[in-house]
Amino acid sequence: MSLTQSAYAGGAAPPGLGLRRPRLARPNLRRAAIGLGAGVATALVFAGGLALAQESEAVLDLIKAIDTIWFVIAGVLVFFMQAGFGLLEAGFVRVKNTTNILMRNVLDA
Repeated sequence: MSLTQSAYAGGAAPPGLGLRRPRLARPNLRRAAIGLGAGVATALVFAGGLALAQESEAVLDLIKAIDTIWFVIAGVLVFFMQAGFGLLEAGFVRVKNTTNILMRNVLDA
């Protein structure tokens, strides 16, 4: 009689509580796929950078224009964020302190 069986009346253990074989470690295919995908993406980024060095002037001018447009859009978004934060802070204080809070936000920008 095993240790598991001796604790139960009649000497028989309920089904499923007997001795079990140890599970063998299964390979985690999801982790392997993520690692492989990250490696391929990194290789493509570096290969794309090398190919960009050989591009024509027209493509480089287009990339520079797109970067400039994105820079301007991001600056506009930052200004709107600053204004929104000022309004949020003004909503949290009493009416008599609103002017001070808004002036502080203007001077911080």
